[in-house]
Amino acid sequence: MKKSYTILGLLLALVFFFSCEPSRAENGDLLNGINPPGENGGTSSRLLKKINSHALDDNGQWEDQEAVFNYSGSKVISYSDDSGVTNFEYNSNNKISKIVNDGQVSTLEYTNGAVSKMTTKMAGGVANITSTYTYAGGKLSKAVSIQEYSVPLPVKTYLETTYQFSGENMVKMVSRGGTYLPDGTLVMNPLPIILEISYDDKNSAYKLLPQEFALYMAGIAPQGAAFLSASNMVKVKTTNDDNTEELVSYTHTYDSENYVVTTTGDDKSSIKYTYQ
Repeated sequence: MKKSYTILGLLLALVFFFSCEPSRAENGDLLNGINPPGENGGTSSRLLKKINSHALDDNGQWEDQEAVFNYSGSKVISYSDDSGVTNFEYNSNNKISKIVNDGQVSTLEYTNGAVSKMTTKMAGGVANITSTYTYAGGKLSKAVSIQEYSVPLPVKTYLETTYQFSGENMVKMVSRGGTYLPDGTLVMNPLPIILEISYDDKNSAYKLLPQEFALYMAGIAPQGAAFLSASNMVKVKTTNDDNTEELVSYTHTYDSENYVVTTTGDDKSSIKYTYQ
């Protein structure tokens, strides 16, 4: 199944870094329970300024990427990498309402202050993706994504993911996908994909980003928990939809305030975080 979003250069590298199977479709996750500076009780004055990644691409070749977050005061207003600039538009409640770049426009809708729907339209009508989100006890409990592609052949797919949190970390997700037949009948895959995740007790760099943008980032990678959680993943067990299992481990270094500085995977892929 194809990735739903047009992936900016660095985020593509993050997909390869955090994914056991880079070609697997994204899940449309949502950051939950994390307090960015100035929002929902967040107290940190630091900002995430830059991410550098060294990761394997689809062809098994090493690729270096850099992304820079640009701010007005403490508000992130754009994101830039080798692919260009992505701009953020805000609504009257100071929440991101649109994420715009040359390849796509994502529009966010809110219910009771939480993202309830995200619609992404790709340039040229290549694809439309609609994701909806439901909650239980203030935590994300389910996301449903309907993805319609026009090239290379018309196809409409369905992806449903349920979530389990422990504190502020997403520890389990279960995803089931399916495809719509021409008559509109939805045929689901027989088995789900299950991710079970353990964490360190330190601070994730992604907790400093707006919740809405973390949602956008999390939707790209199968293991979107990297963007969903307050801490850093150390082990990820994946049970694939063919009943095979994979285990991936990550090691981290930290600064004096216990924020992650580097993350290294089993294959020596790495990410470096720079703060301001």
